[in-house]
Amino acid sequence: MLNHNYQRTVEELRNLASMFWPSELSRQEAELSIIPKLIETQDQFIAILSIEVSSLEDLFKIINSSKMSANLFLKHLLVLADFGGEMLQR
Repeated sequence: MLNHNYQRTVEELRNLASMFWPSELSRQEAELSIIPKLIETQDQFIAILSIEVSSLEDLFKIINSSKMSANLFLKHLLVLADFGGEMLQR
């Protein structure tokens, strides 16, 4: 039977492990990341929030009439609230 000793020293891990993501994974992450889209639409999000409304229904009307999707608006709110998307899935 093979002896699988997976306990490694930090030095062994430095020599054997990859210290950074491969460039292909970095490219894929950049393509999938929401962060560039959030940065691109940040001014629009702030503009929507700065409009004075008398009711929540009026806010929904403004969001629906804007070019921003409801999902993107929600993502901005999650970032603003520092609330991760994984918490919504629970």
